[in-house]
Amino acid sequence: MKRISCTLLFLYAFLSVGYGQYYGSNNRNNWHVGLNVGINNFFGDISNTKNKLLISDPFTKDFYQNRNAMCQLSIGYDIFPAWNLRFNILYGNIEGKNSHLNLKFKSYHTHEFSLLNSMNVFAFTNIDDWQLNLHLGAGVYAFKTSLLDLESNKYIQEKPKNFTHAFSMPFGLGFGYNFSENWRFTFDLMYRWVANDALDAYQSDLKKFEGFSYAAIGIQYSFDLPSIHFTRARRSFKQADNYRFPAMGTDPTHKIYRQRKQRGNLHPVNNYNKKQRKLYKNINSRTYIINSRKKKELK
Repeated sequence: MKRISCTLLFLYAFLSVGYGQYYGSNNRNNWHVGLNVGINNFFGDISNTKNKLLISDPFTKDFYQNRNAMCQLSIGYDIFPAWNLRFNILYGNIEGKNSHLNLKFKSYHTHEFSLLNSMNVFAFTNIDDWQLNLHLGAGVYAFKTSLLDLESNKYIQEKPKNFTHAFSMPFGLGFGYNFSENWRFTFDLMYRWVANDALDAYQSDLKKFEGFSYAAIGIQYSFDLPSIHFTRARRSFKQADNYRFPAMGTDPTHKIYRQRKQRGNLHPVNNYNKKQRKLYKNINSRTYIINSRKKKELK
């Protein structure tokens, strides 16, 4: 768990630094939320060992068997135009069987919390509406696994009460198509390596790489968070207090200026003749305001 905590802490710090250095903060629709659904396929000790050209490929015998539906919710931010970092929640069941070992297993209510880096290769080209993403991340995977005999269908290991947690590493590639300014269609083919040989409740040295694949289609919505303006704080700030110096007394110039500005009594320089402009180089100066006040008092 210490290794998992350190990894997630590093990724969180990396996200914070990237957010602060993002040069396109004025761009719109940097945030996005997504939802996708798909099917999984387990590979490990209790999985088919025949005709395995690649890890969980279409030429595998059980590629179309022992599948379960999964769903994923994500929220992310575009650090750079070509780099996105998002937080994912994955949920679903996993199962598999091995006829040579005469075993089958099922993991119930499995879920994963992960941070995923996505690099858009098409961002370096002139292709705007399409995306080709390379994914790599890290997370925590939780599962409850039961093990059964394939012939008798009796439990060798019943489903435990508590979840087992393990470090996971999702990686893969995905495609995206922007069919509007805010909406995007996505397709992802992901693999997840789970650093715990007990995922299928059968620990051995048959398979060093244990995990599952996840092929999914989804929808993504892009948006921008509204900026926060502190107008109320600025209005309540007393600017006149900044110009009070005990050695010089209280200067009412700025107070009078603000009052005139609020009442609309400030006029552009062009409304005054040359003699007035020569006498008062700046109509908003302290000399002009004080003299104008004296003239009004005499009237």
